[in-house]
Amino acid sequence: MSYFYFLPIKRKILVEKYKSILDISLENDILIEHNCGGNCACLSCIIYVKRGISKFNKVSNKEKYQLKKAKKIKRGYRLACKSYLVKESYRDIVIYLNK
Repeated sequence: MSYFYFLPIKRKILVEKYKSILDISLENDILIEHNCGGNCACLSCIIYVKRGISKFNKVSNKEKYQLKKAKKIKRGYRLACKSYLVKESYRDIVIYLNK
């Protein structure tokens, strides 16, 4: 079992592996903008994973392209629609919304 801790709203959510951050947030009434409907075609769902980034899938070329356009190609920045938890974490994974 893993937990996401969303900041700045200070909400802790139990999460399942292989679901996107966007899907998990929407299922738990946490608003993350997603103008393209979660298709990796815009930049509205950029988040910052402060702790636990190694527990997620690798960044795809399409996601890299979008992050590069936003000048957010640094470690920790991801698109919520394309970030999937693939490894369990025994510490809370800390995610900043609207970074």
